[in-house]
Amino acid sequence: MPMPLMNVYIVHRGQRHSAVALLTKRVPFNLISQKLFEKLFGQSWFEVPTPLIFYKGAVKIEINRVADLQVEIGKIIIKLRVYVSDEAMSAAMEPCDIIIGRETLEKYKIQVFE
Repeated sequence: MPMPLMNVYIVHRGQRHSAVALLTKRVPFNLISQKLFEKLFGQSWFEVPTPLIFYKGAVKIEINRVADLQVEIGKIIIKLRVYVSDEAMSAAMEPCDIIIGRETLEKYKIQVFE
């Protein structure tokens, strides 16, 4: 069964761009690729002292770049923190620009059927 993809707008520092979002409970956090983020917003992320570490199979992936965004899903506007990483986005189940993960979906009571 295909994952739920949605056309959304992402907003950062007053700039608004359309994107394709994957909404999934299979990923606990939010992700965006570094290449796309730089193209849209420049290098306006910030680095956290303790990186997020996860494994894709035997490959260890560390992410220490994050950004705070707003995402417009229809008439719903949500604020979220995204991890910025090309390597992590390459693990996406479906081709997309941004992944909105379980923590955000639960916080905003957004239901997805996977």
